[in-house]
Amino acid sequence: MNKIELKTELYHEIEILREQMHHSTAPDKINNQETHRISQKLDKLILKVMRCILD
Repeated sequence: MNKIELKTELYHEIEILREQMHHSTAPDKINNQETHRISQKLDKLILKVMRCILD
């Protein structure tokens, strides 16, 4: 597997995890505001990693 294929695969896996995280931590589905805050920070970090993968 070359670098481009690996980056594409990693990007796809991260994208799926982000969607799952958003679905499972939607504000109307959780009672814990701290969990929601942490998931938002994690989401920002994931976006940074995704941008690096595409570079």
